[in-house]
Amino acid sequence: MASQKTVLSSAGDAVPQSSSPTGLSWPIASPSDAAATHRSDAIEESDDIQYLLENPHRSPPQTVQSHSPALPTYASLQQRSSLESRSLSFPSEYTHTSVQVSLTSSTVKDNTIQPNTPPFICNHHINLTGRVSSCDGHHPPQINMREMGHAFVKELRPQLVQEDRNLSRVMFSSKAFAVVQLDTVLSKMRSVWSTQQMDWKYKLDFTSEANVAAWLNQIGKAFAQETGSRLRRLWGADSCTVPLSGASADVPFKAKPDIILVDYNAKRTIPTPTWGTICAFGEITSQETFHSEMRRGLYTKTSIMFTTQESRRFIPSLAFYGKTDMKMRLFMFDREGMIYEDVPMKTVDDALTLLRIVAGFMCGDPVMLGYDPTVTLNDIGEVDTIMVQGEKTKATYRIKQKVHVATGLVGRCTRVWHGVDVDDPSKQVIIKDAWPHTQKANTEALILNRLHGVKGAPNILTAVTVMAARYQGGTVYPDSTQTFRSRFKLETVHARKHRRLVMTSVGEKIYHFRALSELIGAFRDVIKGE
Repeated sequence: MASQKTVLSSAGDAVPQSSSPTGLSWPIASPSDAAATHRSDAIEESDDIQYLLENPHRSPPQTVQSHSPALPTYASLQQRSSLESRSLSFPSEYTHTSVQVSLTSSTVKDNTIQPNTPPFICNHHINLTGRVSSCDGHHPPQINMREMGHAFVKELRPQLVQEDRNLSRVMFSSKAFAVVQLDTVLSKMRSVWSTQQMDWKYKLDFTSEANVAAWLNQIGKAFAQETGSRLRRLWGADSCTVPLSGASADVPFKAKPDIILVDYNAKRTIPTPTWGTICAFGEITSQETFHSEMRRGLYTKTSIMFTTQESRRFIPSLAFYGKTDMKMRLFMFDREGMIYEDVPMKTVDDALTLLRIVAGFMCGDPVMLGYDPTVTLNDIGEVDTIMVQGEKTKATYRIKQKVHVATGLVGRCTRVWHGVDVDDPSKQVIIKDAWPHTQKANTEALILNRLHGVKGAPNILTAVTVMAARYQGGTVYPDSTQTFRSRFKLETVHARKHRRLVMTSVGEKIYHFRALSELIGAFRDVIKGE
C-alpha cells in the first residue's frame, strides 16, 4: 500500500484526534450469488492470463509439486522435446469432476522452454481444483508472491470459503474474558467511546498503517483497563515498509504485512519481529473493495505463517478497506479453508462486534488465536516440546530436529519432528502431526499396527487425536476443523481431524549419506528388503 508512513511508538498512543466525533458508515456486504461468483472467477482467471501475456520474457514459472501424483512438475515437462497444444485431465480430491489445463505450443531447447509464449496457462473456462500449493518440495525460485497468490486463489475455490456472521462470537467468547455484558464495558471506555454520539471518538484513517495500529491499540488498552484483563499483545506498523525476516526456505518470499500483532513482552525483548514470532497480521487499503491483489497477498502471507509457525492450528487475520465507505473483515484460515465475517460500523451492536474482535486479538489467550496448547515454543518461535496424551499414557517430548513441514493452506499439511522423551533422553521418537479427513483419521495407525514387528516398518507408540478448547479453561474437544463449522451443513465441506502419531523408528534422509558406499549400501538393502 503506497502511502506516507509515520512512526508508531511501542505504546501506540499517536492517534490523531478528530475535532468532533465522526460517524463511520460500514454497511454489511450483501452475499454474492452464484452468478456473481462465476463472474468474479472469470475475471480472476482473465487477470492470470493477461499477466503471463504481458511478461513473455520472465523465466517460466514452475508448477508446484502437489500431494496428488497426477499434478505434473515443470521438470517433467522439460524432458519432452516439444509441447504441442494439448489438454491434461487432473483428478480432484474434492469433486468427482476433472480439471482441464491447457498447455500452449512451445519448444524445449537446451533444457529450457523458449520464452516466446507462456509455457503454462490455465484454461479460464474451467477452475483449477487440485491442491497446487500443498507441496512437499521447495517452491521454485522463479515463482514470486504474485504467482503463488494466483495458485492459492485457485486452491481456495468458493466451496472452501464460507461467510459466517457469528465468527467473532465463536472465536472470541465473552466467557474467556469473564465479561457478561460488553455494552456495559463499552459505555465505560470513555477514552475511546463517546456516550453522547454513540460512536468512536477518533477518526479512522486507512491511508496510514501506523494510525490504524494505534487506533486498535487504544481500544485494546481501554478494554484491558476497564475489565482488568491482561494486555497480551500490541499492534504495530513496523513491517509495512520493510519485509519481515525469518520466512521458511520452503516459502522464501519477502512479504510486508501492513500491520502485525506481536506479543507484549516479546516486543520489549525482541526488537525486530519475524514471521516466526508475530501472532497475526492485517492488510489495509484505501480502495473501496476487497480487491483481488489484496486477497492474493492475504493468502500468501497466511501460508508463510503456517509454514514458519509449526504450532498453529488456525490463523486469524484482519483486513481494512474503503476510503469513504470503510469496512473491516475478520478471517480465520484452517486446514479446511477460510471463514470470514464482514464487520460494519452503523450501530452500537456493530461497535460491540469490533470491540470483541480487538479484545480477542490483544487480550485473548493463545488458544483463541490458534496456538496448539500441547506445544511449547522457544524464544524465536520454534517448537520446543510436544505433549502427547493417550487414553492411559501421557508423555512429553523435546524436539531435536524438524524433519518435514508441508507448505500450503489446506489439506493434510503434515509436520514431522525428531524428538526424545524428556524423562528418558535415550528414547528417540518420530512425531507426526497431520490433518486427515475425519473418515480416514485412523487409517494410517491401523496400517502401521498391522505391520508391527515387520523389519523396516516403524512401530507406533501412540496414535491420538489432539484435544483442545476454544479458550483456556474451556471445555476440551477433539481438535477438528468442524469447531468453526458445526453450524454449517454443506456437502462440499470435508471435515479434518487433528491427529498425532509417535513412532519409534528414526532414520536419516537418504541424501544425508556420508560416503558413496553408504548410499549404495542403502539402495542394496532396499532391493533386498532389509
